Amino acid sequence: MHPTPSSINPPLPHAPWLPLIGNLHQLGPNRIINQLETWSRTLGRTFEFRLLNRRVLCFSTLEPLLDMF
Repeated sequence: MHPTPSSINPPLPHAPWLPLIGNLHQLGPNRIINQLETWSRTLGRTFEFRLLNRRVLCFSTLEPLLDMF
């Protein structure tokens, strides 16, 4: 039996979202940067949020990406 991805990697911190729309209601055109900065401060440098039914991974610094390569 193979391990599932969720058993290998713990889930990422995430912003609470609503069914169907995800976090769309929190990301207006005039406040998207401020909201992402707020989530970065509260959730850490790597987190996820949802746009409609799409999962979006957010890296607030380059270090997590550089660690992958």
